[in-house]
Amino acid sequence: MKMSDDFKTSQNRSRAKRHQDMEAINRLAKPSYLGVIEQMERTLEPIRRQQLEISRVLEMSGAT
Repeated sequence: MKMSDDFKTSQNRSRAKRHQDMEAINRLAKPSYLGVIEQMERTLEPIRRQQLEISRVLEMSGAT
């Protein structure tokens, strides 16, 4: 029974290590500029929504 538990523990560690390695590869494979672009998009999203709302209000008021 002890050997079976050791084997399971070893398998779990091996699986966890492979998972960590895959995550590291994915981080390295993703160009660094993509993270910057994603952050910029998140930052600009509220401004875009506000601009869209202002445009709708102006359109409804008949302003051109």
